[in-house]
Amino acid sequence: MRERLEAGDSQVTALVRQAGQYFGYALTNLLHLYNPDVIVVGGSTSKYKGYMEAAKAALEEHALPELLKCCNLTEPKVHNRVIAFGAREWIRKLTQ
Repeated sequence: MRERLEAGDSQVTALVRQAGQYFGYALTNLLHLYNPDVIVVGGSTSKYKGYMEAAKAALEEHALPELLKCCNLTEPKVHNRVIAFGAREWIRKLTQ
Protein backbone atom coordinates (compact mmCIF):
# COMPACT_ATOMS: atom_id res chain seq x y z
CA MET A 1 0.00 0.00 0.00
CA ARG A 2 2.80 2.39 0.89
CA GLU A 3 4.46 1.74 -2.49
CA ARG A 4 1.22 2.50 -4.30
CA LEU A 5 0.78 5.64 -2.23
CA GLU A 6 4.29 6.83 -3.03
CA ALA A 7 3.68 6.02 -6.71
CA GLY A 8 0.69 8.36 -6.66
CA ASP A 9 -2.07 5.78 -7.02
CA SER A 10 -5.22 7.92 -6.85
CA GLN A 11 -7.32 5.21 -5.21
CA VAL A 12 -4.84 4.64 -2.40
CA THR A 13 -4.26 8.37 -1.98
CA ALA A 14 -8.00 8.94 -1.57
CA LEU A 15 -8.25 6.07 0.92
CA VAL A 16 -5.37 7.42 3.04
CA ARG A 17 -6.83 10.92 3.02
CA GLN A 18 -10.24 9.60 4.04
CA ALA A 19 -8.67 7.60 6.88
CA GLY A 20 -6.80 10.73 7.96
CA GLN A 21 -10.01 12.72 7.89
CA TYR A 22 -11.72 10.19 10.16
CA PHE A 23 -8.73 10.28 12.47
CA GLY A 24 -9.12 14.07 12.57
CA TYR A 25 -12.73 13.60 13.67
CA ALA A 26 -11.52 11.28 16.44
CA LEU A 27 -8.94 13.86 17.50
CA THR A 28 -11.70 16.47 17.59
CA ASN A 29 -13.74 14.26 19.92
CA LEU A 30 -10.69 13.68 22.11
CA LEU A 31 -10.03 17.41 22.28
CA HIS A 32 -13.64 18.24 23.14
CA LEU A 33 -13.97 15.51 25.76
CA TYR A 34 -10.66 15.87 27.60
CA ASN A 35 -9.22 19.27 26.61
CA PRO A 36 -5.60 18.03 26.70
CA ASP A 37 -2.59 20.35 26.48
CA VAL A 38 -0.80 17.90 24.18
CA ILE A 39 -1.87 15.09 21.87
CA VAL A 40 0.99 12.80 20.88
CA VAL A 41 0.44 10.94 17.61
CA GLY A 42 2.82 8.12 16.77
CA GLY A 43 2.84 4.94 14.76
CA SER A 44 3.50 4.17 11.15
CA THR A 45 0.08 5.20 9.83
CA SER A 46 0.70 8.82 10.77
CA LYS A 47 3.69 8.75 8.41
CA TYR A 48 1.59 7.97 5.32
CA LYS A 49 1.72 10.79 2.82
CA GLY A 50 -1.42 12.92 3.22
CA TYR A 51 -2.73 11.17 6.33
CA MET A 52 -1.82 13.72 8.99
CA GLU A 53 -2.50 16.62 6.66
CA ALA A 54 -6.09 15.37 6.26
CA ALA A 55 -6.36 14.71 10.01
CA LYS A 56 -5.15 18.21 10.88
CA ALA A 57 -7.49 19.78 8.32
CA ALA A 58 -10.49 17.93 9.80
CA LEU A 59 -9.39 18.85 13.32
CA GLU A 60 -9.03 22.53 12.43
CA GLU A 61 -12.37 22.54 10.63
CA HIS A 62 -14.41 20.87 13.37
CA ALA A 63 -12.71 21.62 16.70
CA LEU A 64 -13.68 24.51 18.91
CA PRO A 65 -11.04 27.17 18.22
CA GLU A 66 -10.64 28.03 21.91
CA LEU A 67 -9.71 24.43 22.72
CA LEU A 68 -7.58 23.92 19.63
CA LYS A 69 -5.34 26.89 20.32
CA CYS A 70 -4.52 25.47 23.78
CA CYS A 71 -3.51 22.04 22.48
CA ASN A 72 -0.29 21.01 20.78
CA LEU A 73 -0.34 18.11 18.31
CA THR A 74 3.09 16.46 18.26
CA GLU A 75 5.07 13.29 17.55
CA PRO A 76 6.53 11.12 20.31
CA LYS A 77 10.09 11.88 21.39
CA VAL A 78 10.75 8.16 21.88
CA HIS A 79 9.77 6.22 18.76
CA ASN A 80 10.37 2.70 20.05
CA ARG A 81 8.40 1.42 23.03
CA VAL A 82 5.95 4.35 22.80
CA ILE A 83 3.11 2.32 24.27
CA ALA A 84 5.18 1.32 27.28
CA PHE A 85 6.19 4.90 27.98
CA GLY A 86 2.63 6.16 27.55
CA ALA A 87 1.23 3.54 29.92
CA ARG A 88 3.94 4.24 32.48
CA GLU A 89 3.15 7.98 32.47
CA TRP A 90 -0.58 7.33 32.70
CA ILE A 91 -0.13 5.03 35.69
CA ARG A 92 2.23 7.53 37.33
CA LYS A 93 -0.36 10.29 37.03
CA LEU A 94 -3.13 8.08 38.39
CA THR A 95 -1.13 7.10 41.46
CA GLN A 96 0.03 10.58 42.45
